[in-house]
Amino acid sequence: MRKISFLLVVVLVLTTLIPALPVLAADEKVENTFTDTESANIVLSTADDYIKFFKHLYVWCNKTFEGQTITLAGDIVFNDTTVDGWYTKSDAKKIDGNKSEWNGFKGTFDGGNHTLKGVIVEGVWTSQYSTGLFPLVFEGATIKNLNVDGFYVCSTQTTESSRPSVGGLIGKSMSANITVDHCTLKNGIVTGVKDGTVYLSALIGGFQPGAVTDAYSRIT
Repeated sequence: MRKISFLLVVVLVLTTLIPALPVLAADEKVENTFTDTESANIVLSTADDYIKFFKHLYVWCNKTFEGQTITLAGDIVFNDTTVDGWYTKSDAKKIDGNKSEWNGFKGTFDGGNHTLKGVIVEGVWTSQYSTGLFPLVFEGATIKNLNVDGFYVCSTQTTESSRPSVGGLIGKSMSANITVDHCTLKNGIVTGVKDGTVYLSALIGGFQPGAVTDAYSRIT
């Protein structure tokens, strides 16, 4: 008993000597970091950052990000995927809309082995009528070191036109000279609306004119 009592005293003394470590609040807000579209290195920290990046590419069609690198500062949560039917919720954060202009990604997207969680993409973008986290990519594009856990990608295309394609990661590639390296997608759905006409794939919906080179990806 004496030994036990002594140890307890030592523990109590040490706890009074060690300074308390700072604790981050559970609800501490992560600030947006995507502010400069011309920077050589653009950092995305929030779901709103990713949506803004997406809009520059496929909604406003004013950037291809050629020669630029997009990186993730950490994991980004769009929606809570532990909730049943999370992608059907009326208040779910999503990327949605339609656009038929010609624009695609030419830069480097480096996820830094971080994860996009609970992403929802609904609509049709670009003149190729494609849908995905990257609806259209051009020659030289690189997407690497990215994990996607929980995703719902849905095309709203209802007529067959210009081979509409849907992919979990890339809707359509317009070149064989792109790189998809160390990307993991899991717990996802790739689909189209009822009576829709689309080509579906878990990773890349379609290619023009050939196959992807230097590709290593895992889908579970």
